[in-house]
Amino acid sequence: MARGLNAIPTPIEVVTGSISNADPAKPEEWEDGLADRVEYDSSGNVKTEVVRSPSVQIPLNVTEDRLIGSIEVEESVKS
Repeated sequence: MARGLNAIPTPIEVVTGSISNADPAKPEEWEDGLADRVEYDSSGNVKTEVVRSPSVQIPLNVTEDRLIGSIEVEESVKS
C-alpha cells in the first residue's frame, strides 16, 4: 500500500540544475550557488522542469533516534 501512495503526489516544477528541487518562484530559498548557475529561456524566465515529488519510505515503527541519529552531547558542549 505504501508504494501505491508514492504515486499520489502531483509533479512539481523546479529550477533546472537544482540539486534540492528549488522552487522557481522563491529565489530567496535557493541553495547556495544556484543563482550563479541558473539558465534563462529566450523570454528571460528561469528555465524549469517538471519532476516527480520526492518521497521517502520508512518503517511505521521507526523511532526518532533511528531516523535522524542521536546527538553527541559531549561534542555539542565543546563547540
